[in-house]
Amino acid sequence: MKDNRYAAVTVLFLGLVPLANMLSPVLVGLTIMRRGIAGALFLIAWAVIPLLGWSLYGDAIPLILLFGVGAAAWVLRASDSWQFTLLIAVFVGFFVEMFLRVQPESMEMLYEQLDQVMVQSDLGIEADELRREMRDLMPSLIGTVYAFLTTFLVMLSRWMQASLYNKGGFGREFRDLRISSKFTTILVAGGFLSNFGLLPTGWLVYFCLPLLFAGAGLAHGVVALKRLPKVWLVGFYVILMLPISAQIVILFALCDSWLDFRGRIARES
Repeated sequence: MKDNRYAAVTVLFLGLVPLANMLSPVLVGLTIMRRGIAGALFLIAWAVIPLLGWSLYGDAIPLILLFGVGAAAWVLRASDSWQFTLLIAVFVGFFVEMFLRVQPESMEMLYEQLDQVMVQSDLGIEADELRREMRDLMPSLIGTVYAFLTTFLVMLSRWMQASLYNKGGFGREFRDLRISSKFTTILVAGGFLSNFGLLPTGWLVYFCLPLLFAGAGLAHGVVALKRLPKVWLVGFYVILMLPISAQIVILFALCDSWLDFRGRIARES
């Protein structure tokens, strides 16, 4: 953050290393949140070089995340709103899904592996129907992974910014993360349309993702307000790995949009 030259060398070398190149978008996001797009253009240009090489080699994930995290960081800087930032992350996932549907040959290897699993499962006639359903859902699931990674990485950028310039700032923001009732209404409406087949079924996860992060923020906020031991959060994330637990967290986040649990707890304290 002190010198563009050091920053450029850092993102260049990080971009060349597999897996570590996922940190390159984080540093770009940090710079955008601190200096804006204009102040980050030099760093973006250097960050693109190795990630473009990986993209030409067949791994476009870091390059897509670079622009996705950059866009989310810019929105967060401009709006100071996490719900709009989460919306940008969902759009990143949606963009990835549309690309995969327009270019299905890019997923041919994954489909071949899926077919092998179906053959080995020995499901008989049901295997064909399940294979069609999985082929239809796969682009949405991959898009959701991109949306999740975009959110996670921009949160890492925000945590770095807070660590440098605003100690504890990210923790306060995350504990206060709450989706407004109007925005929640849109998410619920989209979820119902997906659930009843009026929108693609795979889009249901997109509508749930912002509420999942809001639910995690709610858990952190309640633990802080109640002054509970940190082990409660460890247990929360362990339990969150269960599908039914994720649905319960989403339900609590949805209710929190109207009932404001943290506000009620704060007033009672």
